[in-house]
Amino acid sequence: EMRPAAGSNQVLAGPVALVAFQESATVMDISGLLGETSAQIVRGPVNGGTYEIVFPEDTDLDAMIANLLERKEVVKLAFPSGT
Repeated sequence: EMRPAAGSNQVLAGPVALVAFQESATVMDISGLLGETSAQIVRGPVNGGTYEIVFPEDTDLDAMIANLLERKEVVKLAFPSGT
């Protein structure tokens, strides 16, 4: 279940990626993607428009990033966060 960052004190404790969304992506597109991946935005936009996205603990981050990058209509770029 996705929990929005705003007003939520329950933050997922899994791996974190930095994601930049396409300028053409709508709020519905981004919300749908977050729901499909059980992810939540924890910070952003930072570093030129990227968002820190956290996934559930059992997420294979490399596989998730590959999945995100296939969603070219929504995701511009995605990579592991250094934090």
